[in-house]
Amino acid sequence: MNDADAGAGTEPTEAEVRAAVGPKVEYYTRRWLATEGGGFNWAAFFFAGLWLPYRKMYWTAAILYSVVIAESLLEEMVFVGWLGWPETPPVVERGIATAISVVCGVFGNRWYRTHVREAIAGARAQIADEPTRLAALARRGGTSVPGALVAGTLFLVLLIATIVAQDLLLGTEP
Repeated sequence: MNDADAGAGTEPTEAEVRAAVGPKVEYYTRRWLATEGGGFNWAAFFFAGLWLPYRKMYWTAAILYSVVIAESLLEEMVFVGWLGWPETPPVVERGIATAISVVCGVFGNRWYRTHVREAIAGARAQIADEPTRLAALARRGGTSVPGALVAGTLFLVLLIATIVAQDLLLGTEP
């Protein structure tokens, strides 16, 4: 793992990684050790908008959501607003969606490795006692179904609001 140092001048311990990742620790550690980037993550490819917050990578999810919303606005402005087409060509929409999915699939494991290492570094900086630190990592790490559902719902609400707002601004039908 060539990411920035996890803190205290040492690599994360197996116990720290196990606490931060949770039940799928073997899958991720195997992937992180086998390939520099962590290999392709099919869950991130197909379900990035839910997988990221499920793995408690909320900032990365927010960045993804922002990119998708900004890209959607840009598509609409270019094709409907500037070019006067009735809608964005489906091939453009599918191509961009596929590109975003590929980026998430290729980089998903790397992003998660960085997230885990940052969580461990933060816990090390705040908590000296190892058992207390491992308990904190277990709480902060792992997965969150409610987090994924709330983030996914919030994203959909923001996306729909954005589409309605852009339709109102461009004078098109929602």
